[in-house]
Amino acid sequence: MVRIWIAAAGLGGFAAVALGAATRHLGWDASLLEIATRYLMYHALALLAVALFARGGADLALKIAGWSFLAGMVAFAGGLSVLSATGWAAAAAATPIGGTLFMIGWLALAWHGVRRRP
Repeated sequence: MVRIWIAAAGLGGFAAVALGAATRHLGWDASLLEIATRYLMYHALALLAVALFARGGADLALKIAGWSFLAGMVAFAGGLSVLSATGWAAAAAATPIGGTLFMIGWLALAWHGVRRRP
């Protein structure tokens, strides 16, 4: 699991930088992509935290957090990116799903912290 979270964090960070560059160089909607890139980077860092916490083994809460962050990154940033690049309004429907997954991930991370034994 740790390798998955680290790889996903790296890819999320890369995607955040790439989207930022695309905004500047391709003339996509900067306001939408600024939000997408910010949330990608935040959740790439969150995945690194999940990887660090999972070094001794990932409990259910960490697995939920990691997968929720990863799926949320794809849905949230993906929806905003497609909308920005193509203008296809239906792509925005993925954004609240991604946001909900982010919130689930944060709650699962909190659950892990509360339940963790020293």
